[in-house]
Amino acid sequence: MATGSTDKVRIALVGCGRIMPAHLWGYKRLKEAGYERFEITALVARRIEDALRFRKRGEGPGPREQAMPPGDPLAAPHIYLDEFQPDVEVNVYTDYREMLKEERVDAVDIYASLFVHHEIAIAALEAGKHVMVEKPMGITVRACRRMCDAAERAGKVLAVAENARYGQATRMRRWAIEQGLIGKVQMLLHGGIGGFWSPDGIIADTPWRHKKVLGGGGPTIDLGVHFFDVYRYIIGEVDEVYASVRTFEPKRYRRDELGRVLDEVDVDVDDTFFAIVHFKDGAIGQITFSWAGRG
Repeated sequence: MATGSTDKVRIALVGCGRIMPAHLWGYKRLKEAGYERFEITALVARRIEDALRFRKRGEGPGPREQAMPPGDPLAAPHIYLDEFQPDVEVNVYTDYREMLKEERVDAVDIYASLFVHHEIAIAALEAGKHVMVEKPMGITVRACRRMCDAAERAGKVLAVAENARYGQATRMRRWAIEQGLIGKVQMLLHGGIGGFWSPDGIIADTPWRHKKVLGGGGPTIDLGVHFFDVYRYIIGEVDEVYASVRTFEPKRYRRDELGRVLDEVDVDVDDTFFAIVHFKDGAIGQITFSWAGRG
């Protein structure tokens, strides 16, 4: 069993994938800021080596090759748990159900594949644990509702790790609106076409993002949750949405530095969306994004 002070919140991390370093840096910075009343006592991954990759320096495989440009959370530098909690024993598991039976944890932080978010979250809540889950919250609206119902039945906290609203620029915009510096918001225009992976690269070197049963959708789901959370935070609740989606690139590829194709995936989710948004306070907006875009 994990050791440590009994008055600390004991946390299990489930899913040791590419987003893990960003979260570990967050935990490290909490420690540096003086928040000491927690410790990470368990790691869960389908492959044991993925968990060992983060437990102690030199113990498991080396850091993964970065697949995103600098500044993206997926490009956070590698970090090990023993860098900021060297005296805590961390157990590793390949099955979250086994962990829930054996570990005395208070909370479960889930970074596993999207299509199992609801299964892990509901099991943890039913085991009496608080839960935080990476965005997107779940594979479908029904799955998300099941998670909320489980949290209500258990009387435990269910949170989504939606980070975009906490960015400095987002908070500054909300403050400016609250202070009346720009008047009442009437219109919103937000958009982006193309970028690092356009027109047909496999996003973040993660083919599952292009499969509906694994990722739920394309940028509509992956990034749309960020956009809508930010603008609900800044402007207010949404009343109506009208939207269109398209898949302009039916295949996506991973290429080497010479442009040679190393891998390809057939796409069955959107790569582009256009949304017209009506806010309850009368503002209107257009939110657009695309992973495609040639030329």
